[in-house]
Amino acid sequence: MPEVSVDGEEVVFEGETPQDIGQIFDLLMGAMSEKGRAVISFLVDGSDMMTRADDQPLPTTFEKIEAVTMTHSELTLQLVERVEEETESLDEELTAYSRKILLLGWTEIFQRMDEFIGKIKPIAELLDNLDPFAKTYDPPWRNDFEALQKRQAEALHEVLSSFQTGDVAELSNVVKGELLPILKEFRKLSSLNMKPYLLQNIEEAE
Repeated sequence: MPEVSVDGEEVVFEGETPQDIGQIFDLLMGAMSEKGRAVISFLVDGSDMMTRADDQPLPTTFEKIEAVTMTHSELTLQLVERVEEETESLDEELTAYSRKILLLGWTEIFQRMDEFIGKIKPIAELLDNLDPFAKTYDPPWRNDFEALQKRQAEALHEVLSSFQTGDVAELSNVVKGELLPILKEFRKLSSLNMKPYLLQNIEEAE
């Protein structure tokens, strides 16, 4: 008989266990979401369906499904810490870049635009990914976070505008005068407010 478990505990369905893998996934996602948890792994006979290619069809039969979940706070904390680690040297890189801009020719600066965008992309994506959590759980740091998120969006718009107009001085000013302070303020908000809040939620859920 097919088996379904979540975090090592057997799932008992009303009536017979559904045979459609997609249906089981949707049921588990809905049930876990109501508990403030997210499915991070969905193994079907040992193969994780969450990492399969988009064009790879789901199996039509199964012997065992094993789902692993995390609380939304655990998942968010993991995301914040990973991005902070990835961007550990970004402060120094932005400072150096703001100076280098004034010395390099515009052609070279423009050619390296993708490289620059790649450096700040993790932080931009992190703020976007944190937005649903902030709106759903309304943490005490939500207003500060949303203000920072708005400033970041405006700064990125100015960066792109500077690239389009070829305004080297403006680009340097935005990087040093806006992006760098935003990054530092985010690190401070994360250290003093966000991570302590998430850790407290995790401890209370145990």
